[in-house]
Amino acid sequence: MTKVIITEDAIENIDYVVCKVCGIKRRKLTIKHLKEHNMTLDDYKKLFPDAPTSCISTRKKYSKIATDIALSKNKEERIQIAKRLSKCWWNKYDKMSEADKQKYKDKLSDNVSSGIQRNKKENPKRYKMINEKRSRVRKKLFSDEKTSELMRYNSKKGAINSWNKLSADEKREKIYRLNIANKKMWENMSEIDRMNFLKSHFSSSKSQYIIGNKSYDFRSKFEYKVALFLHENKIEFEYESKLIPLEDNHYHLIDFELVKRNTIIECKSLYCKNKTEDEIIKETEYKKECAEQLGYKYIIIWYQKKKDLLEKEIEKILQLI
Repeated sequence: MTKVIITEDAIENIDYVVCKVCGIKRRKLTIKHLKEHNMTLDDYKKLFPDAPTSCISTRKKYSKIATDIALSKNKEERIQIAKRLSKCWWNKYDKMSEADKQKYKDKLSDNVSSGIQRNKKENPKRYKMINEKRSRVRKKLFSDEKTSELMRYNSKKGAINSWNKLSADEKREKIYRLNIANKKMWENMSEIDRMNFLKSHFSSSKSQYIIGNKSYDFRSKFEYKVALFLHENKIEFEYESKLIPLEDNHYHLIDFELVKRNTIIECKSLYCKNKTEDEIIKETEYKKECAEQLGYKYIIIWYQKKKDLLEKEIEKILQLI
């Protein structure tokens, strides 16, 4: 390896690196040079973990050469090269101790995170393009049931591990930042975007039903029966069409709105895994108060297990509207 010609504007780590053992300046510390000190590259990195073994200009040069070589190959040749490189890397990784593996994972995670943030600031167009590409890949992967289950499991496991490593102060700071970010995102949304966001983030799934010539995606058969009753009695309605503002910047997505009658119909069950019946009733009554303050008539239809009782409960709509 040729010696670096030091100029006045030469910068350490960018134009050259310094061997921490002998102080010699090189573009890259080679295995041949380190043998003079009776050590391998791994030994050198353990002794000087923060010291680079090649300068930035050299890394860029090698990166360009590797890219040019890869582009000159056809697709099959590139796949074979990638497989060989991957096999070499995994052989090296398998020989690591558990502590070194964990240290490598942490370092890789930090580098990826910092790289993403740097790219976001320095090249927002590229950041947006990569995000869109990543989103398309995710959708493709999640369309396969087995792959999606594995990805969800790994994502959840990774998130839990990252969270457990944080201190109590770091956790509080992260929660605070997320709350601020969510608030800003919500404030910048239009009314339609807010409604679509709430609809897509409900825990309950939807099923498609046909009423008349129109298709609806209801969250339960209970809602379908209410909609069918309204249709049969020629009462015009809109499903999940309005947001009622609540306290603390929360919103209530209504079930049915009878537009011409200025009336809201809420279909409610007294069963909830994480709430008692009293809590459900109290919460529903509070939503009713908020809607009535805006001038709406608010009708609550409570779910009944027995068919005849449910039909009677739904029929009371005619008496109340």
